[in-house]
Amino acid sequence: KLRVAMRWDHLPPQILEVPFASSETRVASNPIRSASVLSNHIPLRASVGRISAGKHKLTVFAVDPGIVLDRISIME
Repeated sequence: KLRVAMRWDHLPPQILEVPFASSETRVASNPIRSASVLSNHIPLRASVGRISAGKHKLTVFAVDPGIVLDRISIME
């Protein structure tokens, strides 16, 4: 497994698992894996519900070794 955890402000952390990282889905015929190997882009989505406008703190940390983050996009 490849997992990353994220936490907004003081909310409980959410654990997100990278798709296809587990052995049962790590097959070359997996279309998500094939596309991400070519682009090196794997989208992970998490929901934080409604938060107020203003300054917030996002904490991201690795749960399993081997995860590398290059960019984080925050969208509405």
